[in-house]
Amino acid sequence: MNIQTQHIHPAIPLRTCDWLAIEVDLFDDETGQPSCYARTEEEAIAGLMGQLGATCEDVAAELIGRGFQDWQVARVMNMEASNV
Repeated sequence: MNIQTQHIHPAIPLRTCDWLAIEVDLFDDETGQPSCYARTEEEAIAGLMGQLGATCEDVAAELIGRGFQDWQVARVMNMEASNV
């Protein structure tokens, strides 16, 4: 996967959409998909990968490969598990 993230920090009081993740090779400018907005970078990556059918193991490997700490990966994995 070729995922890019951006800290967009929109001018709204809620901080739930501060990060955007897109899959560059599949991204459609007209539809804006596939993409995922989230509170943190790691949540945006995990959400996008979930949309694309990635397994939890794939998500964890991507996050670890990007240098996220174990506690950040575990937090996202726990959030994903509670959404099932």
